[in-house]
Amino acid sequence: MSLDSLRLAIRDDDIHEPVTKMIAVENTHNCCGGTILPIDFLIGVRRLADEHHIPVHMDGARIWNALTATSMKPHEVGQFVDSLSVCLSKGLGAPVGSVLIGPSAFITKARRVRKALGGGWRQAGVLAAAGLQALADFEEGILKHDHRRTQTLVSGLKGCRGWLVSPYCDTNIAFITVDDGKADVMGKELSKAGVLVSVWDANTIRMVVHRDLTDENINNTISIFRSLTTNPNPNSKL
Repeated sequence: MSLDSLRLAIRDDDIHEPVTKMIAVENTHNCCGGTILPIDFLIGVRRLADEHHIPVHMDGARIWNALTATSMKPHEVGQFVDSLSVCLSKGLGAPVGSVLIGPSAFITKARRVRKALGGGWRQAGVLAAAGLQALADFEEGILKHDHRRTQTLVSGLKGCRGWLVSPYCDTNIAFITVDDGKADVMGKELSKAGVLVSVWDANTIRMVVHRDLTDENINNTISIFRSLTTNPNPNSKL
């Protein structure tokens, strides 16, 4: 987002308006195709937040992808925010699990709020062990395979008739623009062929590469896409 637009969105000290309590950013950014937030942008957000005495929260569900693609350390990104949430299932592949990170007083309050809302687990050690394994896999560089396969997928789909691949593809998410509002039809045809995608809107589908996919899966997906446009199902509306 534009820092100028962000500045304009911060409310004045006016009793007629709600109070701006937080700036939230997402890294990587889902709707922008898994785009990584540049450090210069994070510096700008931090300065703006400090100027107005507003905390910054980062939705880091896919922060592991950003760290892998940039070879940065967690603290190099985390230093610009007051709190950070990370997901152990997206990308890393743990069965479940998100973790909230922040100062001690903040975490103490978060625990109390969670309890008040009915949160809390018993015997969560098995899932915690899976989360630790996911972090170990991250350290071993498992997400590099996802990023490499995503680039293979994007390269294989470029130039195919009927759609346009988004030029923004930093990590493991690719957006495909489909001609003539046929994204839903394309999604259904792909599903029949064993390729599951997310239909984003009438003209857009989203594809996410994850750890359970292989190089063979990616090559098969490219072949299926090509076959749908060169020899479409006569019963489909493609």
